[in-house]
Amino acid sequence: MTGYLLQRRLRHLQCITVVNAALLLLRPNLEGPENKTLEVIRCVPCFYTLETAKGQLVYVSEVQSSVLNNVPFNEVRFTGDSTMHLTLKVIARVPNETLQDGCNETVWAVAATYHVDLNHLVEVELDVMSVQDYNAPIMKMTDGTFTLRSVKTQRTSPLIMGNAYTNPVKASPINIVKSFSYNQMLKLNKILEYRDNVYGERSTISQRLEENINRHRRHSRIHLSKERAFNSIRELENSLDIKQRRLRELSRLLSANEISKVDSSFEDPIWHDQYATLYSNLIQTRARLFNLRKRKIHQIVTVFGSLINLKFGLIDCRNNQLKLNTVDFGLLMEVIMSSPSPEACRMEINIALGYYLLLVSLLSSTALAVDLPHILFYCGSNSVVDCKYPFYISDAQSQKQMKKFQDGVLSFNVNVLQIRQFLD
Repeated sequence: MTGYLLQRRLRHLQCITVVNAALLLLRPNLEGPENKTLEVIRCVPCFYTLETAKGQLVYVSEVQSSVLNNVPFNEVRFTGDSTMHLTLKVIARVPNETLQDGCNETVWAVAATYHVDLNHLVEVELDVMSVQDYNAPIMKMTDGTFTLRSVKTQRTSPLIMGNAYTNPVKASPINIVKSFSYNQMLKLNKILEYRDNVYGERSTISQRLEENINRHRRHSRIHLSKERAFNSIRELENSLDIKQRRLRELSRLLSANEISKVDSSFEDPIWHDQYATLYSNLIQTRARLFNLRKRKIHQIVTVFGSLINLKFGLIDCRNNQLKLNTVDFGLLMEVIMSSPSPEACRMEINIALGYYLLLVSLLSSTALAVDLPHILFYCGSNSVVDCKYPFYISDAQSQKQMKKFQDGVLSFNVNVLQIRQFLD
């Protein structure tokens, strides 16, 4: 179940920036060939590649260079699920000065290799953090900016930084090389041709549907008007028959001088007996509805009593009685901090929160028929409240993510209090 819920979360990679781009060379010094000195060569042209875990090449970037420490690349728009593993290689060009004499060919070398797990990245706060490693990748995604856990970062004052992953040097213009190959042009041409075909077919189908709808609407309007006329005629005929019968009855009573019996007939004891029978039937129907609701609640308690872990204090199922508790944010964080494996405990809490949200949603819609103040969306361990507040603990656990989670918990607790009023 945990693996399936993880695969439901997609990660959308927009672009990659290589911070502190440099080529590291080991050169022998004068003391002996065994003693070597590390030489750092900056401002070298470089590019990066993305490979799958099986070694299949899926993306090659363009060649970029910059006089600053960070090298930005064009947008990549790469999408993969959260369990996907990639191999990122940073490849830099070796300067001609470092090559042997007589070598005029362009030589490229792998400057860094990283194994990327899209589900285990660290969010980088661009205003207060700087990157210390060479050739460190900064990945911009739709939900923030992230880097690898192995990359060393240092928190710095915003007045000193000026940028998240650049050193405080004087800014200079950056020349970004825009690459456009024949394959990309061919793909773009095919995409445009396919889009034109789709637009043409959509216009034709829309026109046909509109004609059929208008034709059906005219027929329906004519049929509806005829049906209304027939119904009106039948109602008038029934009303006329009733009035004629009433008129004949009044004429008979007038002729027999028995008008007083018309008023006294409404005080007949038969009416009182019919009212008592109707009231008794209503009471029995109300009792059956109450028992049906009680049975539904018992079935829901039986199912979710075994799915939701009781140690988190979410529900209480003692003596077949369901008690809904509000979610305690502080208690959940204490359980995670005291657990020997926080990551597994976090996933277990997210699954329990998802089941708890589904329980409240089923009680409101199926058993109690109660409208909730806030909308609930069940998405497994990544459920959402009001379409904007996450009802799960994110692995990043940044201040922004935790604030959204707290808002989602407060909105969910309002729904819990609403359900508890009807359960009591």
